[in-house]
Amino acid sequence: MLAFRTDNGGIFGFGIASLIFAVIFGSSLIIKYSRQQQGKRESLILKKYGEFIDNIIHSRKRKWAVLGITSVAFVLSIMLIPLGLLKVEMFSPTDFTRLYVNIETPRGSTLSTTSAIAEEVERRLFSFPEIKSFVSNVGITGADSFDDFSVGMGATPYKGRVIIDLHDEKNRERSSMELAALMRENLKDIPGAKITVNEMENGPPTDAPVVINLRGENLDELKKVANDFTSILKNIEGTRDVKHSIQEGTPELQVKINKAKAASLGLDEMTIASGVRNAVHGLKATTFRKDQDEIDVYIRTTKDKLSSIQDLEGLYFFSHGGQPIPFTQVAELVESKSVTAISHEDMKRQVTVVAETTTGVIAGDIIKKFQESTADYPLPTGLTIKLGGEHEDIQESFTDMFTNMLIAAVLVFLVLAVQFNSLSQPWIILLSVPMAMIGVLPGLVITGNNFGFVSFVGVVALVGIAVNNAIVLVDI
Repeated sequence: MLAFRTDNGGIFGFGIASLIFAVIFGSSLIIKYSRQQQGKRESLILKKYGEFIDNIIHSRKRKWAVLGITSVAFVLSIMLIPLGLLKVEMFSPTDFTRLYVNIETPRGSTLSTTSAIAEEVERRLFSFPEIKSFVSNVGITGADSFDDFSVGMGATPYKGRVIIDLHDEKNRERSSMELAALMRENLKDIPGAKITVNEMENGPPTDAPVVINLRGENLDELKKVANDFTSILKNIEGTRDVKHSIQEGTPELQVKINKAKAASLGLDEMTIASGVRNAVHGLKATTFRKDQDEIDVYIRTTKDKLSSIQDLEGLYFFSHGGQPIPFTQVAELVESKSVTAISHEDMKRQVTVVAETTTGVIAGDIIKKFQESTADYPLPTGLTIKLGGEHEDIQESFTDMFTNMLIAAVLVFLVLAVQFNSLSQPWIILLSVPMAMIGVLPGLVITGNNFGFVSFVGVVALVGIAVNNAIVLVDI
C-alpha cells in the first residue's frame, strides 16, 4: 500500500489504487496459506497431461505418429510463405503524426510559380480536420528533425515542401495512411506540378520499397528500358509515384561542328567555340580599378541582337587568314535537354526505377508481378538488372541474422556436448528448436500480421527459450 500512498486526500493518504491492490494481494496470500494448511492436491490438468504423455512414451506407434504429425505441421507452417498466405516485409506501416507533401514544378520555373501551387495545396489541406498545423517551404525543402536525410542542399526554385503535423492518434478517427491516400486523390488534379504525399516509415531511412537498378554503358538503351519498366510498374495494381532517375534537365542548345568543312575553311573547334562563347558570354577586355574595387569589363553582343536561334546562326567566325565564315557553313544548332546526373555503380552507368506501394500492398508481391511481366522482355546486350529496395534489404538482413543463428547453434552444440558429455543429447535439443516455427508462422497468419524484421527478432529470442526448455526436459 505504501507504494501507492499519496498526499492528495484518500483514506489516511491511501488512494483507491492502494486499497484495491491491498485487497487483491491480501486475498491471494490468505488463499495460498489456506491451501498449504490443507495439504497439496494434485492438479487434475497435470494428472491428465501426465497420463497422455505416458501413453505416448510406452507405445512405438504413438511415438511415430507424434513425430509424423509434428513433421507435417512443421512443413505446412514453412509452406505458408511460398504459398503466399504469409507475407514477408521489412517493416509494417505505422500511424505517425507527420506527413510530407512534395511539390516539383518543371525545371526552370520561377519561385513565384512554385509558390502559387504551394498556396493552392495549402488551401486544399484546410479541408482535413485531422491536421494540427503545417509549414510550407518554397525554394528549399526545409530542415526537419524527423526527416534529416531529405534536407535540401541548396536553393531550388522549382521545388517546395509542405510539412504536416497531425493530431495525436487518439484524437482523430482516420490513420495517417488513410489521410495520405485521401490527400493524393485531393491534390492530383492540380496542374503545373508533380505533387507527391510521403509518409514516415519505421526503421532506418531506406530507398523506395520497389527499386530496380539497370546497369550498362549505352545511355540511350538505359533510358529506353527505364521508360519501358516505368510503364510496366505503373500498370501493376498497388504501385504509385513510379519514376526513374534520368530526369530531364534545363533546355540547352548544342553546337554541332562539321570538322571537315571547318578545317577546309581554315577554322578549328577552339576558334568556333571561342567565337560562340564571346558572343554569348562576352570577352574580358580589361579590369577597371577604382579605389580598392576591381570591375571586370566585358565586350559582348547586345542582348537584343541575340534573342533567338536565328541570331546565333547569323554569327561570323574569322579564319586564320582573316576571312569571315558564316556560322551555318561550319556548324548547326540542335535543341536538346541536359541530363542532370548520371550515376555509376561498379564502373558502369546506372539508372534506377523506383516505385512506392499503396497501403496494404507488399513490395514482394509487386516484384513478383514485375518479374512475370518482364519475363519475355528483350533486354539489350550488356545491360543487367539488379533488384534493390525492400527486396534487397530483406535478403541482406535475414541472411545476416540467419547466419548468426547458425553460428550460435554451433556454439550451443559445443557447450551442450561438453555439459552432457554426449553427442546425441545436444542433437535432440537443437532439433527441437525449429519446431517452434509451428506456433510462430500460423500465429502470424491467424492474427493478420506479416513476417518482418521485428518478427525475426522475436524468432531469435524464441530460439533461446526453446533451447532452455529442451535442456531442462533432457536433464530431467
